[in-house]
Amino acid sequence: MPTTPDLNLDLIIRKQSLMTHFQPVVSIKKKKIIGLEALSRGLDPISGNLVQPCLLFAAAEHFDKTVETDRACRKAALTAFRPVHQQHPDLLLFINFDTSMVDKGIVGSGNFLRMVRDHGIDPRNIVIELVESRVRDFSELCRFISMYREHGFLIALDDFGAGHSNLERVSIIKPDIIKIDRSLIKDIHSQFYKQEIIKAVVKLADQLGVMVLAEGTENPREVLKSLELGTDLFQGYFFARPQNILDVDFDKIEDKIRETGDGFFKCVIKRIKARKQKFSNYQALSFSILSGLSSGQDMDLESQLKKMIKSSKVIECAYVLDESGRQVSPTVVNRGFVRERKSRFLFRPAEKGDDHCLKDYYVYIQAGLDRFITDPYISLATGTLCRTISMTFSTRNGQKHILCLDMREKD
Repeated sequence: MPTTPDLNLDLIIRKQSLMTHFQPVVSIKKKKIIGLEALSRGLDPISGNLVQPCLLFAAAEHFDKTVETDRACRKAALTAFRPVHQQHPDLLLFINFDTSMVDKGIVGSGNFLRMVRDHGIDPRNIVIELVESRVRDFSELCRFISMYREHGFLIALDDFGAGHSNLERVSIIKPDIIKIDRSLIKDIHSQFYKQEIIKAVVKLADQLGVMVLAEGTENPREVLKSLELGTDLFQGYFFARPQNILDVDFDKIEDKIRETGDGFFKCVIKRIKARKQKFSNYQALSFSILSGLSSGQDMDLESQLKKMIKSSKVIECAYVLDESGRQVSPTVVNRGFVRERKSRFLFRPAEKGDDHCLKDYYVYIQAGLDRFITDPYISLATGTLCRTISMTFSTRNGQKHILCLDMREKD
């Protein structure tokens, strides 16, 4: 990032010519603002012009003033937060640390601890934000975190999912909060692969006892989908832009939080009812097909399946297994519904004689269930998202079988 030659960084630092804007961090489930993130801007002491953060910190790196600039920004943030802390003692302050300082060996000086105490703020109200992927010396990072944790500070890993976030490091550090980068949250309501990534992060966080925060949420669809996937906390333009602390309208933001919570509740109820209706339709369709199969002979399986799924708008594939999990019918594909597959080598229907004994739709039936519906997965027959319904039945000659129907999930 290019720097401005006439930017007098020394004067900015010496005169504390800095402005701190704050952006709320909210919890929908708790229906409240739980904290504020401090975001620093420079003010040119001569011209009075605003110096954007990217330019300010690029100049600090260029002139080897990273430590001094970082400390000045933290001091300005604490000064601006102090009156808010006195009015709202439970509110957290999220404050960024330039992690390059860890590699410079600036650990254990106690400078920030003294600064926090001098401002009359409890360290337990401070969340230190770090970008772990930028630290080369991981042992120093762990020592840094351990030292501040001993004094009650909370730790957040920032920009997770951007760059080269390390899952192994997360499990070792066990931060209090993981902040999911905006790049993963943007359009998450319509991008399946992002949803799967967030599910995996939430699952890991649950196992570690870590909260997940979605950064950069800009519209209600991103918020509602992130909530559905298990995200705890939110930060973004949808709730409020970074602004002067005097301009933060706490009541207005909390009204928006409550409205979002009410909207989420309605969405959950609607989704449950739709899911219940969909599964009821699946079951009715399955029983209808089973009725026809049970009245026929083994040799009629393929022709019966073709006839029964020809007009279906939800069944992609149908096939039958024997009690051992071996496929005893060809896979009947609904050609009028399935798109052309991307690769016949990777995605192609199973063939008669293939072994399905390790598939969920077989294992759960063997465990004693009469019918089972899988979670959504990518079909190896078509390459699309589907669920498989499996149900036991017997043909007219007494042979026991398992009917499997691959149902298309919405794209």
